[in-house]
Amino acid sequence: MPLLAYLSGFQGLASTGPFGQTALHYAAINGRVQALQWLKTQPGVDVFARSTDNFTALDLAQRAGYIEAEEIIENWMQGDAASPHG
Repeated sequence: MPLLAYLSGFQGLASTGPFGQTALHYAAINGRVQALQWLKTQPGVDVFARSTDNFTALDLAQRAGYIEAEEIIENWMQGDAASPHG
């Protein structure tokens, strides 16, 4: 199933799938750079959100070996350093 079709099934970008993963988690684990860049512009997307296994999107991108996705998420997190999640 294409990623964007899957993500369109979410009730909102902050909603979660069966393992507590958000649209951001799914984009990260699939190395979808364009989706990550788009998600970064959307209100309500929490870059610090954790899945039920306690993984952030950054953790998943790192585990999958998607360097460019990692860089996007790391920069996003650093830009949000004032976030209460940090």
